[in-house]
Amino acid sequence: MTMPKIPDCDRCSLYAHNPHLICAVHPDGVETDKCLDFRPDPNAHIEEKWSPQGYSWCAIRCSETYINRGIEHISKVIHSG
Repeated sequence: MTMPKIPDCDRCSLYAHNPHLICAVHPDGVETDKCLDFRPDPNAHIEEKWSPQGYSWCAIRCSETYINRGIEHISKVIHSG
């Protein structure tokens, strides 16, 4: 049984970006979670996943405690000027 698409497909130069064709080498997808024919696409957009030191992420937004601390710090810096 083949898989429709694995996460590496989006970053592969062989990926067809077509809902009916996965890639030129594996039109129906691969049978495992890794593809032996993976070729990194130098033009693929790679999403950076980072945060400033001391911050934490809950779902898609930054922890409110750290945001408030950051705002308080910025306020102190501005007003101590």
